Amino acid sequence: MSNMKDPFEGDGPDRSRRYFLAGAAASVITSLGSITAGAQEHTGAKQAGAPDREGFPGLAGALKGFSAELIRDHLEIYKGYREALKRLEARERRMDLADLGPYDSSVRRFTLARLELVNAVRLHRLYFSFMTPAATSPGPLFKGAAAVFSGSLDGWWVRFQAVALSVKGWAATVVDDYTGGIQVVGTDGDAQWPLGVTPIFCVDMKEHAYAMDFPGDPVGYLEAWRRRLDWDMVEKAISKTVTEKR
Repeated sequence: MSNMKDPFEGDGPDRSRRYFLAGAAASVITSLGSITAGAQEHTGAKQAGAPDREGFPGLAGALKGFSAELIRDHLEIYKGYREALKRLEARERRMDLADLGPYDSSVRRFTLARLELVNAVRLHRLYFSFMTPAATSPGPLFKGAAAVFSGSLDGWWVRFQAVALSVKGWAATVVDDYTGGIQVVGTDGDAQWPLGVTPIFCVDMKEHAYAMDFPGDPVGYLEAWRRRLDWDMVEKAISKTVTEKR
């Protein structure tokens, strides 16, 4: 049974952090589906057989250090978030805007559920976008930014790894919108995200992202993830962000 309640009928969503168990992908899709149970309209629904352009086809089985099963199940979780968000947003225009309030109301439940799903979709998209089968190396722009941030590339990694191992949700390297330098941030869940920063890349620290291949070994997972990080894309993202802030 899912612990997640419909945002129009009960308290806010209660996300399980045990998706790495057998049947992980099916469980999360079932749980997220319960958010929007009863919705008949599906905004932006794809035609049957249409290609999933955001599903990162070909990634499963192509990432050395990660099993095809783990990546495939994780991508199904990501797909479940996307589909649940579409179903939830299809109900927005039917929401009773008179049922409002900061404790238990339709507007509150919808707002918080949407925030969590939007962040879940965007952070997962960022995570998978920066994974590559190829071997790449950090470029000069990121090395320079890391040196300013923590003295060296190694210094950045020590800080990043420490943050990642201290949160239950996401660790990200971001550009501070005010200073233009990089920072490392961490969250315990999908609904949290700091203001005033632009994410460059992130790592998913929820157990469904690694426990199948790295049971009880988040350090091993982080090392494997770093080897699959697309540093060429990181360099382009840093360059774009710096240019936009000039």
